[in-house]
Amino acid sequence: MNHIATYVLLVKGEVAGFYALGMSEVELRTKHRKEVSASHPRQGAVLILWLARAANTDVDAATILRHAVGIGQIGSRRVGAAVIAVDPFDAATENYWRQHLGFRASLTKQRDADGEQRSRLWMPLFPEG
Repeated sequence: MNHIATYVLLVKGEVAGFYALGMSEVELRTKHRKEVSASHPRQGAVLILWLARAANTDVDAATILRHAVGIGQIGSRRVGAAVIAVDPFDAATENYWRQHLGFRASLTKQRDADGEQRSRLWMPLFPEG
């Protein structure tokens, strides 16, 4: 991955969080492709490489994610990305991304910090409704 952009989320002039985005792809199941109006299983993805919040902030991960999705939506128009994706660090973070932030498993696999094969998680950049 040659092109990575890092963004800082400021609230009242203070750093509340940051994230880094790059470009990648995910392979989607047939039923999931319908959600993003895709005919091909492989779809361009804005990949969250890092997402963190400041220790002394009231801003939660969902707020930082919404900011990242907004930036991803702007960029997607130029690069053809249909989804935002993340590679979970481990089983606990996979569960968090899925349960609290609404991500789903793709067919794309990556090794996590423990060396386990784990699905790259995704959600539409432009959800319906």
